[in-house]
Amino acid sequence: MKQVEFEYYLGDNVLKVLADVTPGKPAQIYGPPENCYPAEDAEVELLDIWLIDETSGNETQFDPDGVYVKAYKDRYNSLEDELEELAVEKAHEE
Repeated sequence: MKQVEFEYYLGDNVLKVLADVTPGKPAQIYGPPENCYPAEDAEVELLDIWLIDETSGNETQFDPDGVYVKAYKDRYNSLEDELEELAVEKAHEE
């Protein structure tokens, strides 16, 4: 398990996100059958999300449930899904 922290820009606002990420594994589909196994998806737990006020620097707890991002609505249903995807990407970068 890896803990990642990153910033996400939501319009004129900035979210600071802290998440635990357990990396997934690609499938092993070649070789002897006893050495093959299915893929495992990454697991993400969003621990904290803070909305940062750019002018004052104040941070407020933020709940992404039900918040929709129009630019990504065809690809993701909610902001929470987008943040989880970014957390997995960040975990692979570190």
